[in-house]
Amino acid sequence: MRSSALAVLLFLLSFQVNSSDLVFYTQEFAPFNYSENGDVKGPAKAVIETVCQAASLSCSFKALPWGRAQSDVKSGEAHGLFVIGWNEGRAKWLHYSPPLMTTEYGFFVHSDDLDKISSLDDFNSRTVGVFGPSNTSKSLEKLQKSLTSMKISMTADDIAGFKKLEAKRVDAVFSNREVGLDMVKKLGLKNVKYVMKQRELNYFIGLSKEFTDQELVDRFNGKFTELYETGEIPTVLKSFNMQPVGD
Repeated sequence: MRSSALAVLLFLLSFQVNSSDLVFYTQEFAPFNYSENGDVKGPAKAVIETVCQAASLSCSFKALPWGRAQSDVKSGEAHGLFVIGWNEGRAKWLHYSPPLMTTEYGFFVHSDDLDKISSLDDFNSRTVGVFGPSNTSKSLEKLQKSLTSMKISMTADDIAGFKKLEAKRVDAVFSNREVGLDMVKKLGLKNVKYVMKQRELNYFIGLSKEFTDQELVDRFNGKFTELYETGEIPTVLKSFNMQPVGD
């Protein structure tokens, strides 16, 4: 009896996943993607929905802890991830969409230290917080090769790093600018300021190479390109105060 019930449950779960042409997983990464009353919201989801509708694709969304989201896409529980930066490791198992939007990584410091920062060299010999492991922490680790005296304090989420900075338990936080500004506002941090851009980057949508049919990848990316060229996707992004690629 138990085995029969389990078989029925697995069938229903399989049907739920397969009822969508494309299943996308993401993380809580406001203001790019976030949950409200259990539903995924934000500019990235709005763009994906626009593409799916135009391409006559049924698409569903779920927010999970980032490690689990990646693991589930790797194992075929879902097809896609968003938003993601490009890195060589991910490119081995994900098809990338065309660039979705432009953003930047940079440094936040305590307001008491604003006048002490004028160049990247000023972060040498300082302790810098970062969320990781993540694409952001990998970028900071690359920077550490030239700023050899810089120490990295990695935290399991963005909240911990920014609270440490407010309390002066780290000297700076390295973060996506929009994520950091959103975090400062939500946490009500009065003494954390964005001080310096380190680099610009693009965010993308990724689709599993192993578990997504090439026809679906081409259909999604083809419609994505078309809607970018007609201005529909840039309009969606600007409605969320996000920067389209090329602006």
